[in-house]
Amino acid sequence: MKASVSWTTVADTAKDGRDYVGGCGLLDFDVGEVEKQIAIRIIDDKKFEKHETFDINLSDPTEGAALSSKKRKCTVTILNDDATTLLLTQSDKLVRDQLDALQPGAQSWRHQFVIAANVNGGDVENASAADYLLHVVTFMWKLLFAFIPPPSLGGGVPTLLVALTVIGLLTVLLRDLAAVFGCVIGLHDSITAITVVAIGTNIPDLFASRLAVRREKSADAAVGHILSNSAVNVFVGLGVSWFISSLYWHGREQPFTFASGDFSFSVGLYLVLLIVAIVMMVVRRNVSIFGYAELGGPTMTRILCSAILLLLWAIFIALCTLQTYGVLYKNR
Repeated sequence: MKASVSWTTVADTAKDGRDYVGGCGLLDFDVGEVEKQIAIRIIDDKKFEKHETFDINLSDPTEGAALSSKKRKCTVTILNDDATTLLLTQSDKLVRDQLDALQPGAQSWRHQFVIAANVNGGDVENASAADYLLHVVTFMWKLLFAFIPPPSLGGGVPTLLVALTVIGLLTVLLRDLAAVFGCVIGLHDSITAITVVAIGTNIPDLFASRLAVRREKSADAAVGHILSNSAVNVFVGLGVSWFISSLYWHGREQPFTFASGDFSFSVGLYLVLLIVAIVMMVVRRNVSIFGYAELGGPTMTRILCSAILLLLWAIFIALCTLQTYGVLYKNR
């Protein structure tokens, strides 16, 4: 015997026409059939909402059929997936933004000024007190270098040319300020060069190498960065100036002479201290207590090696100073 029952939707926290498409109808059951499905279309309005419910009521069974008092109503819950969707959307946007930012030359000229003007590059939530202090101290320099064209312009050629020009101007400024400082306190020019000028020109290299170490798994990037910067400082910094001087004196048909001073003493002392540093690096590579690494390793050995390198630098400065002022021996 066939049977049928009527059904209709009743709104609760979910509203008909806004959250779902309600309706009514008749369910027909054939002989032996015990299950039927009712299709209700759910409306996704893309708004952040809580879980919502509506009811489906059964009524008016045909003769010969009856409804249980406990099964006349079915409550349907529309689960909220807006939070998950929002999280996925934000994550997708964040990943795409990060990937775009990693592309060479992706930053615009405006973005450079935004980074320079904000603490920790705009990531204020993760900024520490040291980040705020460094931002105040270095704001002028960050703003100055923000004027350098971004790599996206002209294939990076304007960036290279302007950056070299700015670095050259800063080097000249640093040299002149160091010369004035040495003159005021009565410091010899050669000592000013290996202390004030050397520190001023190598501090940026130090931080760049530190950044390279923290981002790489090996020490290759840091060592390569130091070697390349040292080569530029020596071969370009000295070579270009001497080359121009040679051309000048050659044009006047006179030999270009340059007093060596204590150059041989400084080079000899540097080579001796360099051998000590190389031996320390070899030991670090082959001894387990140092972590089998030229850089990093256990805290105590890392501090010990840093102290040794600082001591070598202090010895170099002290002996060169004594030699310059004729305490060790005087050049004939």
